Amino acid sequence: MTEESLLNEVTTTPTNTPVDQVEEAPIEETPEWFKADKYKTVEDQAKAYVDLEKQFGGFTGAPDDYEVTLAEGVEYELDPEDGLLKDFTEFAKESGMNNDTYNKFVNRFVEQELANIQADEKLAADHVAEQMKALGDKGEARLQNVASWAKAQLGSEDLYNKFAAGLTDAGMVEVFEMIMDKTGNAPQGTSHQQPPAPQVTMEQINEMQFAVDEHGNRKMQNPEYAARVRKMYEQLQGTKHTPEII
Repeated sequence: MTEESLLNEVTTTPTNTPVDQVEEAPIEETPEWFKADKYKTVEDQAKAYVDLEKQFGGFTGAPDDYEVTLAEGVEYELDPEDGLLKDFTEFAKESGMNNDTYNKFVNRFVEQELANIQADEKLAADHVAEQMKALGDKGEARLQNVASWAKAQLGSEDLYNKFAAGLTDAGMVEVFEMIMDKTGNAPQGTSHQQPPAPQVTMEQINEMQFAVDEHGNRKMQNPEYAARVRKMYEQLQGTKHTPEII
C-alpha cells in the first residue's frame, strides 16, 4: 500500500459516532444574585452568607424595651443610669439587636463588673490587714482609741465620718496618737468642756473588772485599782454611768 492510499484511508474512515449525533453538555445559567466579582463559585457565595448569618443572627430587630435576665445565682442590681450601659443599650436599639443577644452582652458586662468589685474588695482587705499588722498586736485597741478621741474632738458625726475616711494607714494612726499624747486628750477648739477620750475600750474595762491577781483574788477588791477602772469607765460612758463592783 502506498503512502498516498494510506493517507486516504485514514481521512475517509468514519468515526464511531456521527458528528451530528454528538450531544453538547448543557450550560448552567448563572443566578442573578451571584457576585462573580467577589466569589469564584455560587457555592462559595452561599457559604459566605451562612457564615454571615451565624455572626449577625442576633440583629433581627430590637424590641421596644429590653428585658434582662441574669444568669442563675448571679446577684447584681443594674443601674439604668450607668453611662456604659446606657450607651450600649442605645447602640443595641439602633443596630437592631434582639433581646437574646442583648442579654448575652449584659451578662458579660455584669460578670466583668462583679470581677472588678471582688478585685477591689481584695485590695482593700489586703491593705487593711497590712496596716493592722504594722500597728502591732494592740492595733485594734489603738485604732479605737484614736476613733474615740476624734469623736470627742469633732462633736459632729459628719465631720467624724470624713475623719475616719481619711484614716487609711498606720502612719496616720501614729500621728494622731502623738497629738493625743501632746494634748492630754483634751478637747481642742470647742466652746464647752467634754470629758477626755478614754485610752481603753469597753471590752477592756469589762476584762479589768473581772481580772484576778496571781493569787486568784479579784483585782477590783483593791480600792486603787477599782478607782482607776471607774475613772476609765466614766471617761467612756460619762459620770452618770458609774460601774458597780461585781
